[in-house]
Amino acid sequence: MSQSLSDALVRLVGLITAGDGADAVTGMACRLVGARPLLLDERALRQTAQLVSGARTERVKDVDAAVSVLLRLRDRFLRDPLDYPLGEGPLERLWELVWGGEITLEYGLVRAVEETSDCLTDVYALAVSAYALQIAHSGGAWNRAVQIEQLLLAAAAQEPPTETQARFAAARRVAERESLEIARAVVSILPHPRVYQEAMDTGRRLLSGASSPPLSEEDRGLVHLRLGTLHLDPYTADKSSGSYEHGIRAWNARLPDAVGAEEARRLIGHYGPLPAPVEALDTAASHLRSALELLEGPDRGLCGKALCQALHWSGLLGEPVSEEEIRGAGRTAIAELGGVAFAHLRATVLAIMVDHGHQAESEALEDLLAPSLDEVVLRSGPMAALDLLLQLMDVLWRSDPGRALDVARQGRSLVRIWGDETGQQLHWVEEIRLLVEVHAAADLPDAGRGTIAERAALVREKALHEEWDARTLSASLIGLAASAQESDEEAAALRLVEEATAAAPVLAADYGDALSFFQAELAFGAGAVAVEAQQVLRAAAWFGAALVAYCGIEQAEPVADCLDRLLQLLPTRHPDLPGVIVESLVPVALLVERLLGEAGVRRLQHLYRAAAGILADGPPSPENVEHLLMLAQLANGLRLASVLGHDGVPLVPEDEDAEGRRLLSEIERIENRRKAPAFGAFGDVSGAEAARDGEDAEGHRGEDEPEWEVDEEILLGAYIRPGPERPGQTTAERLANLRRAYDTHLDDLLLPPDVPLTARPHSSARLRRLLDERTVVVLTMIGSEDGGGGRVHLVAVTDTQTTTAYGTCGAETGDDEDAPQGAEDDAGANAVARCVAAARHAVLEPPGARRVSRYGERLLRTLGRQLLGPLKDDLRRWRAEGRTNLVVVPHGPLQYLPFHLLHVDDQVLAEDWTVTYLPNPALLTTLADHSGPLGRRTTAVGLGFSGTDDELRDTIAECEALSELAGGRTLLEEKATSAEFLKALESSRCLHLATHGRHAVTAPAFQYLRTADGRLHAHEVVRRDLRDLGLLTLAACETGLGRVDSAGNVRGLPASFLIAGVTTLVVTLWPAETRASHRFFTAFYSRLVSGSDRQGAFREAQAATRAEFPDYRDWGAFVLLGSYR
Repeated sequence: MSQSLSDALVRLVGLITAGDGADAVTGMACRLVGARPLLLDERALRQTAQLVSGARTERVKDVDAAVSVLLRLRDRFLRDPLDYPLGEGPLERLWELVWGGEITLEYGLVRAVEETSDCLTDVYALAVSAYALQIAHSGGAWNRAVQIEQLLLAAAAQEPPTETQARFAAARRVAERESLEIARAVVSILPHPRVYQEAMDTGRRLLSGASSPPLSEEDRGLVHLRLGTLHLDPYTADKSSGSYEHGIRAWNARLPDAVGAEEARRLIGHYGPLPAPVEALDTAASHLRSALELLEGPDRGLCGKALCQALHWSGLLGEPVSEEEIRGAGRTAIAELGGVAFAHLRATVLAIMVDHGHQAESEALEDLLAPSLDEVVLRSGPMAALDLLLQLMDVLWRSDPGRALDVARQGRSLVRIWGDETGQQLHWVEEIRLLVEVHAAADLPDAGRGTIAERAALVREKALHEEWDARTLSASLIGLAASAQESDEEAAALRLVEEATAAAPVLAADYGDALSFFQAELAFGAGAVAVEAQQVLRAAAWFGAALVAYCGIEQAEPVADCLDRLLQLLPTRHPDLPGVIVESLVPVALLVERLLGEAGVRRLQHLYRAAAGILADGPPSPENVEHLLMLAQLANGLRLASVLGHDGVPLVPEDEDAEGRRLLSEIERIENRRKAPAFGAFGDVSGAEAARDGEDAEGHRGEDEPEWEVDEEILLGAYIRPGPERPGQTTAERLANLRRAYDTHLDDLLLPPDVPLTARPHSSARLRRLLDERTVVVLTMIGSEDGGGGRVHLVAVTDTQTTTAYGTCGAETGDDEDAPQGAEDDAGANAVARCVAAARHAVLEPPGARRVSRYGERLLRTLGRQLLGPLKDDLRRWRAEGRTNLVVVPHGPLQYLPFHLLHVDDQVLAEDWTVTYLPNPALLTTLADHSGPLGRRTTAVGLGFSGTDDELRDTIAECEALSELAGGRTLLEEKATSAEFLKALESSRCLHLATHGRHAVTAPAFQYLRTADGRLHAHEVVRRDLRDLGLLTLAACETGLGRVDSAGNVRGLPASFLIAGVTTLVVTLWPAETRASHRFFTAFYSRLVSGSDRQGAFREAQAATRAEFPDYRDWGAFVLLGSYR
């Protein structure tokens, strides 16, 4: 490092000697400091300067000048650490690797010690902490802030050599002190037990005197201040005294939403819960009193402001407090916190003092009103401006409500752009209060004058008598509605708000968002009142109305609260409850997924399953049938449905996707590095390392992996959740992590802004209109556990009727002496997924002289009875009526179950029915696609891999035969490059591909097909416009596999082709035997050329293949997805 510092200083000296200007020198110094933090350690800098001066005696003066530049930078960054040029330092590189998914945090903590052993300084530690605090304040990135501080603390905790102990001690002091501030910011977002407890341990250690050297008086004061605000802000920031308990509940609910319910329970069990509000505020006041005695200047003012708040909130919670202490702390804060930079803090203190009887002086008010909000944003940041806005509204409404309302309206754009949900809600609440204060009539009748309806009649009578204008009447009615919580009359209040908006539409439009929030709050309150009255359906209807209203103004936490309230009603099992829930969820389910992410998906899926269970146990009324049909569609891949419903390519073009390009660039960089026999970052190697990891040179699993293990991982782990993140110690692990990150990014792009309008479920009437007289559609939906297996709800639709039933899957399939080794149940895995894995494995087992193994036959018979047995009589009747087409819409892991091989009435289902599949309910609309003949634009693409272990016999002959049949062209062997294949996809009406394929369990965007010059991944296909490609047939291994996420969305190659617009796919559910593949596809294309529709061609090809290759695993591998006409 000494040589590195010398080189850096020499470069800076060179600029000074050359006469470059001060800006150029300072700019160069900043860049050098960014990569070499040790340049700002005064001791190391002066030692380096002596070395440089000794070698260049003629430049001593310039060396001194360079040192002065760097020391001025040190002073500047100590004053304003956010100015520090972070980006090129060792910790920045580590957290970028962690955030990019290349390494885990645990491995990053190990590397932090090694990477910072010769460069950690107090200035660098302060800058890193300031950046982490800035990220924590952004709310959604709190976990990144924690990760940054953990990396810094790990670096600072190392035992350095004697000569650097003082430098490390200073850096450690800064890191530990600032970690308390970061903990405050994080715990204010969610009550994280580990973050809180570690901060408390750090604070106690610093105050105990155990640190070396001992804390100065100022540092002790700062630690007390930070411990005080750690116990204040989480319990008061963004909380309202009128709905304090609700605010605390919402705060507590953020932990399980952020980390999952199981992890939240583990954290609380290990670290204990956070203190209750009263205890926390008492602790805060104690620390702040100590800090007030130790600090001076602005820091003392901050103590006074915080103590004023702690006492104020303690009083609101019913604790005895000293009014004199509140006013004294407030006066201290106002005196010490002068200027525009602290205007928002003075406003906060002034509002509290006014609440406690202090008269706000006009001079103090004008001082706060003098700077514009834009000026405050520039000087102190948008959050300070937001705080000032809200506090001014609170202070002014008592003395000048009209001016307060003007301030509120002026601040709307600030709130809309910068406000978080709580800030928006507080602003809306204040707007409604000020609207009533300014525009409503005086002396509105109070609760003593009767019910809200009776008081509203008095207001209308007075308005008529006194000839009020529409604005006055409207504001007066809203004022009455605002008092509803006092008398539990929220339902009546909502009717008044509707009347008010109709009376003065201009006023209603001006205050649209505030009124929408007000109505949502009233609806939620009406639901709570109905719960108290044990009126289950009314409560569900009101919570549903509140849910829709909150979604309309995109308020995530209240949306989550509404879903939780609906979940709490489910144990009543009221037979009409599912209908109310469905009607509420249909218009907003996708928006809920977008607002709440995985936490929303968990709540929605729970609601779907429970509601379906209640419906299944009730009578098969038309309403229940309709609602179960809705649930089967809501539960099964709404995100994918929204994309499939688009007219045209739905995703952002790749050249406009900066984050996607960045991830793909990193993936390409690592792939190229792995192909080269050289050492990479952190001592990685390529080939040997990949072999140790059990992966090939591009991070995929080895070709010799047993088929059972592959299936089990896909069908179990992938359905429940993506696999765990790998540590990132090797390039293989970093590559896998980056692929997962890109896959998640691509998945997020599947929710365009207009999703609420594009994925509404189909009604029975609409579905029946889509079907012809030969077709039966069976939608499946996996429900709750039932008797050891998973309940599977069935909704069967024909052109004349809709029928519901439910079967089970898994209750009788695990105990069989003929079950092959490896098929045992995996504890905790989904019961249905275990069944599917067992069935697939049984089909692929060598059958001996049979068509399928004895165990396989029994299992397929059992599954046929369990799953389709409830529809057996209906299937017989429909078949007798001439229906021949059975379209299955699988849910979750049922996507990979060969329904056509299940035994019904002592024979496989494919014996009587042509079974095709739709991976998503949105594809039901393709059943009405009368696309007619596929035409002559057919391309056959094939690779034989001759002379390799991967050789595909007959592949080239297969492609040539198909091309001759269809009169099309071929792309064979070396001509079948990725670029040519993509061209063929976009120019062909029908395309056949025979090659190897491979799944990607944890990142299905990287499922691929092998081409002559590499691989074609699913993510390269998904953005293409393939709407003119009517048929795509894939004679490739595992092309029918992908991943199904917790919301039922299918990902991988088939889904990518469907998203891109392909109408019909024929794929394989497992590696197809080469000769069987040749027989199937030549028969399929021969029938198509002869004039058969896709379904007829598929049925005849299946029969021909079955006659020649009767083993289930041979003829049963092929499935048709999408339109069959």
